Amino acid sequence: MKKIGIVMGSDSDLPVVEKAMATLEKFGVPFEAHVYSAHRTPVEASEFAKNARANGFGAIIAAAGKAAHLAGAMAANTTLPVIGIPIKSSTLDGLDALLSTVQMPSGLPVATVAIDGAENAALLAIQILGVEDAELAAKLDAARAEAAAILGSLAVAVATYGATAGSTAELVGYIFGYELVLAGLANAVTWSCTNFEQNTVILSQCVNQGTLKAENDCNIGGFVGVMHEYGMINKCLNLGGIEATEKSSYGQITTTAKNRCEIEECVLAGGKSWNGYDVDKKKSSADMEGVYYWADGEVSDNTSNHSTNILTKEDLANPDTYQGLSLGDNGNYWIMSQYGDLTLPVPYRSIFME
Repeated sequence: MKKIGIVMGSDSDLPVVEKAMATLEKFGVPFEAHVYSAHRTPVEASEFAKNARANGFGAIIAAAGKAAHLAGAMAANTTLPVIGIPIKSSTLDGLDALLSTVQMPSGLPVATVAIDGAENAALLAIQILGVEDAELAAKLDAARAEAAAILGSLAVAVATYGATAGSTAELVGYIFGYELVLAGLANAVTWSCTNFEQNTVILSQCVNQGTLKAENDCNIGGFVGVMHEYGMINKCLNLGGIEATEKSSYGQITTTAKNRCEIEECVLAGGKSWNGYDVDKKKSSADMEGVYYWADGEVSDNTSNHSTNILTKEDLANPDTYQGLSLGDNGNYWIMSQYGDLTLPVPYRSIFME
């Protein structure tokens, strides 16, 4: 495998450049790091670039701030791909470095990432090597799929959004999902919609395995903290618990689901810590259908309405329980699976099934 050359204009750039090094190490890509200045050590910088190909390098990452000519100096002396990292300075917040790096003359390209964007610089270098390295390309594909799944669940962002001013909401563990449709801006503005054709958030086929921690006056949901008008949650499974104070409002699905919200086909198996709450019934008026709640040996009257089915552990494992789910293994949305000592339905297309 070819190496990546990393050069920086000053050792003060190292805290930023270390992020690129860590990313390269994560993917098992060898690299060398040097301090060269286009202005103070121009001869050494030029010699490094001229000999880089012969010395086994496949690309060069150059990081510099202020009058950031290092990436350009590299590009002037090699035909290897050069990736520039503009470093933020104390004067112009990195804009000077960004313009110095990106505004290259015709014929001498530098692939410039964001100010202090060291991680992206490393990923771009890895992608360049991955053009001819199938194993490295497969690692990139796997990392991209994992990142998409975690982001796709939305639960981190929306659960934190649900926390009110002066409070905190911390996600502990992992949240995996398959599919998220964002047809507008964000859950925080769903009240501006007027019908389901303009629906802002659809959360579908996601699995939450995380434990939520809430302090003070928070709104915390297993899937969504606060859902305003014309939001939809369907075909989701909650396996995570919660640690909350008495001042917190919480539910395995959500806390606040305003009128004209829809919740369908959800399985809630987060255990006793939720105290029977699927949503906070004092704050929610959503239409709910096909919701199944495993009470972990406890029967509670905290569930929002009669549409939520309270299950025993035996019910949870019985496919006949779920008349309201599209359950099966032929293109349906749910399939029976094992999670620890529980047998229960999981979304068929979630990463949980991979």
